[in-house]
Amino acid sequence: PAGVFDGLIQGSVGNTPALVSSLSQATPLVFAGLSFAVAFRAGVFNAGGQGQFLMGAFATAIVGFEPVFAGLPAPVHLLLVLMAGAIAGALWAAPAILLRIWRGTDEILTSLMLSYVAANLNDWLVLDEFRAKTIQAGTNAQTAVLSPSASFPTLVQGSSLTFMAIVAVAACVAAALVLPMISEPLTPILWAAAT
Repeated sequence: PAGVFDGLIQGSVGNTPALVSSLSQATPLVFAGLSFAVAFRAGVFNAGGQGQFLMGAFATAIVGFEPVFAGLPAPVHLLLVLMAGAIAGALWAAPAILLRIWRGTDEILTSLMLSYVAANLNDWLVLDEFRAKTIQAGTNAQTAVLSPSASFPTLVQGSSLTFMAIVAVAACVAAALVLPMISEPLTPILWAAAT
């Protein structure tokens, strides 16, 4: 057990490359966690964050590698990439929200079930329809590589750690400051406004 724990520490934060890799992989998870925290504070238990994340990531990849967007200036392309991910994630949450408003269906169940649909749909899209032509059969499937104009600048050369890690930390600080100011959940106000 001690050797396993030591391997875990060394592999995640034991040296600079491991720490950079861990921070890079943690960044999108921080944003997913924040989405849950904000929704929960609003009185909505969003169990479908995984599905929303997957569909947002897929939309981001499509806008990031499609040739139609390749000639755009980097700031415009990055903005489109971010917007595509946010819109796709929000649209994936829409059925659960609308079912809650119109039918009173529990958003925990519907958003959770939509996560399974998103995972399978994403698998099919990446494994089949949008699989990179350079990927051999039997290997990890992926879409085509993002255009350089759709890639965020990295903080550490040769890594995938981008400045979005700093944005994630800033968003956590902002949430820690703002969320406690909300004295009660917003759900009754939101549902009343929708009916």
